[in-house]
Amino acid sequence: METSYSYDTAKDFVKNKDSNLDSYIKYMLCRTNEMFVYTGLPETIPQDKLEHILQTTGSAFITKVNGNLYALKCSKSGEQDVYEDSKNVQVNNIALKYNKELVIDKDGVLITNDLLEIGLLPILYKYGALLTDCEISLNMISIILRAVFLISACDDETKQSADTFIKKIYDGDYSVIGDSAFFDGVKIQGSDSGSDSRINQFIELTQYIKGSAFHEIGLNANYNLKRERLTSNEVELNNDALIPYTQNMIDSRKKAIDKINKMYDLSITVELSGVWKANSEELEKATNSVETENVPDTDTEPTKNDSVTDTDKVPDTVLTEPTDDSKGVK
Repeated sequence: METSYSYDTAKDFVKNKDSNLDSYIKYMLCRTNEMFVYTGLPETIPQDKLEHILQTTGSAFITKVNGNLYALKCSKSGEQDVYEDSKNVQVNNIALKYNKELVIDKDGVLITNDLLEIGLLPILYKYGALLTDCEISLNMISIILRAVFLISACDDETKQSADTFIKKIYDGDYSVIGDSAFFDGVKIQGSDSGSDSRINQFIELTQYIKGSAFHEIGLNANYNLKRERLTSNEVELNNDALIPYTQNMIDSRKKAIDKINKMYDLSITVELSGVWKANSEELEKATNSVETENVPDTDTEPTKNDSVTDTDKVPDTVLTEPTDDSKGVK
């Protein structure tokens, strides 16, 4: 059975800011859910569910409930240590009928998305709002460009005639005007010639916003506002900017996974996946190459201050008896 699509429904994802933002965040979270790959996770902790909790809330608490290990949403609570980190978490899960305050590293392990437990939503909300406004503006300009002229009418009768004229043109019909009052009552206004340049500016801005959002989550996006070729140094700088936050995310997960393995006698592993792994490996190779080039060469020629042995100074000679020709003659 074919699905029926409606233009009125589709344009809601452009004109309605909330629908536009919601769809953008969901699509981005689908991408980032593929950021890491786990092995050895219990069946009660699906990888996609664990990552969704981490990326949207910033943390998850791994603990046993009714003999099974779960990754549960949590909130910090209780006493703090000297670094103002909470020692307890509050867990409330309706499906498990579980509501309890638990001690971190005793009743379970707190796994975080990043060092400050921020998650990805602040980044996605920021760029989603910017992109929504930009796309709405781009849509408005593209519609305005349809009208090469504007018609103004001085009375209702003339306006009705003008509406009929525009409708027939829109429907693809030739329109014949038989009333001279139409020509006397309407005024033609030329369109803004600057719309063409503005649409190019909004296209560039859209590319910039999308590229910046991808860079934040460790993906390289091609956008070039210079209108010319990028140098190799500029490309390397873009690649360098992809790594720090991604590295912080994988380090936070590995640190927690080590604690989980020790506490529950498991062998879970986590690594970067797909393009994120490729970017990390490429940067690591480039870094190792630079370090190798900077290593000083130890096979150098001796300087004039270096000590020289007698053998080096005096060439080898062979002492022989003088011949008769070389002896004196009396």
